[in-house]
Amino acid sequence: MNNTCFFTYVVTKNCNYNCVYCNAHQKEDYLTIDNHLKMCNFLIELSRIKSKYNYVVMLFGGECTLDPNINNIINMLSNKENIELNMFSNFSGDMLIYEKLCNNPTSKYLHLTWHQNHMELSEYQERLNYLLSRYNNITISAQCAIGKNRLTENEIMLKFKPFFKYKNFNISVFPLHEYDGSENIVDEN
Repeated sequence: MNNTCFFTYVVTKNCNYNCVYCNAHQKEDYLTIDNHLKMCNFLIELSRIKSKYNYVVMLFGGECTLDPNINNIINMLSNKENIELNMFSNFSGDMLIYEKLCNNPTSKYLHLTWHQNHMELSEYQERLNYLLSRYNNITISAQCAIGKNRLTENEIMLKFKPFFKYKNFNISVFPLHEYDGSENIVDEN
């Protein structure tokens, strides 16, 4: 039985959303292609010399699809024998990026968050349906937040009910504590 090593590859800390509940929104220079090459080559070399392991690489951010080198990163890490390449995204990127990942035979998961303050549900669902109807080789997970002034868990489940026909679809509904600075949070431990 092979052991698995997990890597979260923070492609960029930049994000095009500025959610009050998230600290990932940054404005910084993107890494150069040389820096990305070093990271990708490190992962590839590690997977070669330590071949008894499986490597799960999660492309993450900020919003990783904003990085101008995201296609190069996907190309470099795709089709590697013991590297599983996955992505966590706010789903605002070009659909060609998501298709590139879905076309990679070693990709297993695509986690796509829905931000009801940034994207209409109809647009999100149209994009989601496009991918699910074309790619059954990868699990596509809708990530939906519940909280103050948001849809409830039951409302979200009803809105996404048509997608349960896809065997490669799953959904994660998670609560938010939207800190607005008006309350004091004290650790009582």
